[in-house]
Amino acid sequence: MKNKYEKTILEIFGKNHSGKKYFLAFFLVSIFCLSLGIIIESRRFPDAIKVEEISDSNQYVECTVIGITDSIANYSENGIIKDEYYLATDGINVYILNLSASQYNLICNYLNDEAASSLIYGMSEEIPQDLKEVAVDIYNQLYQTDEVTIDNFNNYLVPYLINLKANPNSSAQILRGIGILSGIIAIIFGIYCIFAMLKNRKNVKKFNNEYGLNLIIEQLNDSTNIEFKKSKVLFLKDYIISYSSIINIIKYDDIVWMYPYDFRVYGIITNKRIIIITRDKKQYVLANISAFGKDNKDQFKKCMDDIVKRNPNILIGYTPENIAAMNK
Repeated sequence: MKNKYEKTILEIFGKNHSGKKYFLAFFLVSIFCLSLGIIIESRRFPDAIKVEEISDSNQYVECTVIGITDSIANYSENGIIKDEYYLATDGINVYILNLSASQYNLICNYLNDEAASSLIYGMSEEIPQDLKEVAVDIYNQLYQTDEVTIDNFNNYLVPYLINLKANPNSSAQILRGIGILSGIIAIIFGIYCIFAMLKNRKNVKKFNNEYGLNLIIEQLNDSTNIEFKKSKVLFLKDYIISYSSIINIIKYDDIVWMYPYDFRVYGIITNKRIIIITRDKKQYVLANISAFGKDNKDQFKKCMDDIVKRNPNILIGYTPENIAAMNK
């Protein structure tokens, strides 16, 4: 059974763990996206229109393919082909298809029989200008003419391409992907919350066994305490309590070295942290605070100044001299 002092510390500082908020947020997003995806996916498809009836983008289209070219163009991203385009015909209309490799192979397999045709379904989309230019050139080559131009494109080809990789319920796949990703992130935060809870119990219990928490409890209501809520650091008379993720209680007298650390993302400083080394060579991270904003910078400096004021003998800064002194 937890000591009453341990329970008090855990109740006061354990509830500030932000991982719980992230877990709940991603968990709710996951449930919402998965549920909405299931609802959308279960909807009945609308009646498909004929290819010659397309009048706008985002229409569900049915068309018959009796002939199809090799790929006339593709769109790549980071070396990976995202979209591949083909010219196809039903014997009357000529149109552009956006197909996956497997869909193209399936259509070709149907067309191997000279009497066969392939019935396909997709969503209408606007045709990019550069794709229109390619389609005009290919059309003129196939039909051995030079009559087709961008200006009279709609007289010879269907003015919208048909994307077979999309359907009226395509958004369900996106929502399902977001839901699964959010669920995975929620699980990660959930595991971290459990780890943090166990680590907090261990740290608080260890401190109680070594020093006793009764003095901590007594000093919590002292009017001289200084708390930096953004940094989640509380300065008591004799101790520092850090509760940003893991609860750590540090005696000022145990600190021997302190230095600032800049956390960078793609070379840009996004957070500033205070690294503290104690006599037993343990390292603690305090005041993990955003590097943006004058208030944050002032608070960070006040944290360091307050620690120095309470223990003037500590080494300050990550310098070769301090590293050598610590190694001794």
